[in-house]
Amino acid sequence: MNAEKILKKLEFCSIFSYCPKDNSEKGLFAKKVRDWVKNDTVVMVKKTMVKEGEVITDEKEMSMSYYVAEQLKNLVDKGYFSDFFQEDVILIPMPRSTPIKKGQLWPAYQIAKAMEDKKLGVVVPLIQRLVPIQKSSYAPPNKRPKPVDHFNSMGINKMVDLDGRYVVLVDDIVTRGHTIMGAAWRVKEKYADVEIKAFAAMQTISDKSKFKGYFYPAKGVINYWANSGTCRRDWEPVR
Repeated sequence: MNAEKILKKLEFCSIFSYCPKDNSEKGLFAKKVRDWVKNDTVVMVKKTMVKEGEVITDEKEMSMSYYVAEQLKNLVDKGYFSDFFQEDVILIPMPRSTPIKKGQLWPAYQIAKAMEDKKLGVVVPLIQRLVPIQKSSYAPPNKRPKPVDHFNSMGINKMVDLDGRYVVLVDDIVTRGHTIMGAAWRVKEKYADVEIKAFAAMQTISDKSKFKGYFYPAKGVINYWANSGTCRRDWEPVR
């Protein structure tokens, strides 16, 4: 089967953003948030509420994966991304660049599990990395793995019944969308009738003029370009 003929467009949404070129105060903070997301760092979160006419500020620690899920849940409850997080949606975490070892951090899985705790779907770790692949963040743009490379290095972990189900691929960071597109092809190869969308906790914004801060909910489309074998994201802020 020619994987490239399976899917050429994929809807995605995200809630955070960072810009590699922005070294302003807000840009540097967004990069710090990026690192927290990647490492599932425990952070201190402040919450302000009004109780009996008095403004109360509460602080508590939570993992970044849980914070992502909490912020996403707030948006969904307000009507955002309702076309992504429908009833009984299956959440499929994206694999790391190397096969997972016991006890190893798996950010996408942690985010997906936190989303499950928030009743945003049911986690099914359907896809696994079979062979190691170059980590995109450590490679120059022209050497980054393409969607077909991700497709060829992934496999279906176990066959489950997804007949008529709707799935959302979950990742920590999306740049071009190559990992997500390769994974979508792998799912489509086995489950041709399944509808697929994607969620990333954070997206990379290369155009500095479009970067507004780390909290920047957006939705758009990952487009596959067959001539170059690469993807490009087109997106818009949701508010």
